Amino acid sequence: MAAVTVEAADGHCAFHVRDDGQGAPAGLLPTVFDGCTRGDAAHGGRVEVAGAPGYTPFTVTLSLPAARSRTTGTA
Repeated sequence: MAAVTVEAADGHCAFHVRDDGQGAPAGLLPTVFDGCTRGDAAHGGRVEVAGAPGYTPFTVTLSLPAARSRTTGTA
């Protein structure tokens, strides 16, 4: 089964996905996201994975756009 959580803090949004399946082979973990490196940098984020047999958490973190100030009404 997989579980997904999302959190936003300090100008970033993080998506956490945990899987209790077989787990990813330890030798694959250091390079599993090599193809995502350019996307990480372009969006000010990162993609991470850790794991052990029966537990594989993935995290995707992206920068949130700066809050825009809005003025409503007139003085």
